Amino acid sequence: MNKLWILLRVQMMGLLGINKVVHSNDKKEKRKFIRFTILMIFVAISVLFTLVMYDFMFADVFSKAGVPELMPALMMAAASLVTMITTVYKVNGLLVGFRDFDMTMAMPVKTHVVATSRLLVLYIMNLGFCLLINIPAGIVYTFFAVPKPSFHAMIFAAPPPTFYPFMIILTLFVPMIPMLIGATIGIIITAMASRFRHANIINIIITLMLTLAFMTASFESPAIFTNPYQTSKTIMDSVYGIYPLTRMYTQAVCGGSMVSMILFVAISAVLLAAFSVILSLFFKWLNTSFTTSRTRSNYRMTSLRASSALGALYKRELRRYFSSVLYVMNTGFGMVMALIMCVALLFFKPDQLEEMLELPGFAETLGALPPMLLAVFVSLSCTTSCAISLEGKSLWIIKSLPVEAIRIFHSKILVNLTITVPASLICALLMSLAIPMNAIQILFTFVTPVMFAVLSALLGLFLNLLYPNFSWTSETTVIKQSLPMFLSVVGGMMVSIGLLVGLMYLPSSLQTAGLAAVTLAAAVIDFVLYRLLQTKGARLFHAL
Repeated sequence: MNKLWILLRVQMMGLLGINKVVHSNDKKEKRKFIRFTILMIFVAISVLFTLVMYDFMFADVFSKAGVPELMPALMMAAASLVTMITTVYKVNGLLVGFRDFDMTMAMPVKTHVVATSRLLVLYIMNLGFCLLINIPAGIVYTFFAVPKPSFHAMIFAAPPPTFYPFMIILTLFVPMIPMLIGATIGIIITAMASRFRHANIINIIITLMLTLAFMTASFESPAIFTNPYQTSKTIMDSVYGIYPLTRMYTQAVCGGSMVSMILFVAISAVLLAAFSVILSLFFKWLNTSFTTSRTRSNYRMTSLRASSALGALYKRELRRYFSSVLYVMNTGFGMVMALIMCVALLFFKPDQLEEMLELPGFAETLGALPPMLLAVFVSLSCTTSCAISLEGKSLWIIKSLPVEAIRIFHSKILVNLTITVPASLICALLMSLAIPMNAIQILFTFVTPVMFAVLSALLGLFLNLLYPNFSWTSETTVIKQSLPMFLSVVGGMMVSIGLLVGLMYLPSSLQTAGLAAVTLAAAVIDFVLYRLLQTKGARLFHAL
């Protein structure tokens, strides 16, 4: 148990970047960590505030429909679904195929301890999602439980005294079964894909399909507000049928059933223990199988194909990009959603959109919005903000190549533009067919997203040169938790959304001029950032 605790602590500290800060004398690294921690706290507070707002809306609707207990049940089901989906693409690189497998297995620690520690790391990460979703939902559910004469309209439910103790206990067990299901699916997908030549492409496609299925299901939530009673009953029956443990959770938390609580805890704990034992038995085999490269037995000598230095670097970067499911899902999914949205717009007229969104006058201003709307999705698809850090210990290879630093930068930027520009142009074409726009607005629909795509790629790369991280053991650290990724994606998204909202509030006669000003400003910033990469960026790269 002591070895398990030490290994778990080391892995969590390494994953969060605490080890590097604690054992480093570099004050610059400590300042980076403090800034990143403050930003993460700000993001957590923002997400928490948004979730509470949604909880109040759902609680009010379900209360009026006569099924207030559906609100905590639905939030528990949502937390379970998020846990399962995210676990699917975290498995490869965290549970199996992780970077420091050889070093970890060389330690004087038994295999089952290593396997259990990796599983617990996955559990702790997923528990954060469940706490963030379930606890606010429970607070909102009971906030107005005590009758107050002036707040009759806001009284949602009157739960039993055991509500909070049972909810806190069960929340600790909520992520277990969804995590096991997600881990099983992830291992099966990785195993199936590893048998094919383009294994990662197949893995990405399957994971993308699962994520799209989750998104499609979530889009049905607005129906709750139009027909709350019927829709709530339908959702309750569906949720209970698909995931029976939701019924146990509701009976225990909202009904105070001790039997349901014990059953929920027992089932979750037993299945987790059984999965841990099975994983320990096959842990070495899984990791060696998934990390072993295979060659074709029918290899034939053919003519050697040569390409330019930039072409070779670009192909290398593209292969690196599609070799990671986590990388693709976190940086490419925004453009997939943009394409889906633009296809859907072909089936809705502007007047219908105005009625659906309940925004009077929205149809009149719609023509100037597509460029900035696409810019928002482009901001979500920055691949360069971790492209330098992902080089890891192999950074010396590209640094030793007889090419200029800017040529290496070009290859990384081109990968980003390969993901964003073609998709943006297709989206622009679809939007120009779906939304009435004049010739100038159509032109900006094509040009503005491209300017923002270049801006996102350049900014992400420059930030990664300023804040690199080469000591990671899991790609999750630099793809999801790094400061450059946060600043480029979240910062870019907030700026583009702010500009979008600003255009909406401009008089219609000034919207096109405002759009032109934004596009010109993006082009100027692109030029400045490129010059920075040529000068300061090259110096930073050589100093790494």
